[in-house]
Amino acid sequence: DTLYCEDVEEREDAGTPGIVQKIRAALAFAVKEYTGHALIYHKEKALATMSVARLLSNPRVKVLGNPGLHHQPVISFLIYPLEAPERGGKHLHCRLVTRLLNDLFGVQARGGCACAGPYGHCLLGIGSGLSKAIRSVIEM
Repeated sequence: DTLYCEDVEEREDAGTPGIVQKIRAALAFAVKEYTGHALIYHKEKALATMSVARLLSNPRVKVLGNPGLHHQPVISFLIYPLEAPERGGKHLHCRLVTRLLNDLFGVQARGGCACAGPYGHCLLGIGSGLSKAIRSVIEM
């Protein structure tokens, strides 16, 4: 039950081919092969474990999902402002957080869940009724 853009041209137009991006991707695969999967796995696991521990220790951060499970080094979390009660009230907007992580700390981050809407709803506790209400507002 996915909602797509009605304009076929806008939806299917891929834009300018990303030649530089393809070269970068090829170089990334070459570095990955040279480095080896085992080293990358252990480094990612160590960094993800350290990151989750730091996030969990902050009362203004709510880590979504089960941080104890083995998973890809992708961490979903919410940050609450200083004025809000701990883990209550409204959290900071995801794009503000991603912009600050990038601009201040050089951390690559992505806000939102455009490609994983049902999973995002599950993590945030959004049930079927609220999901339908949100969708009806989007479709207006």
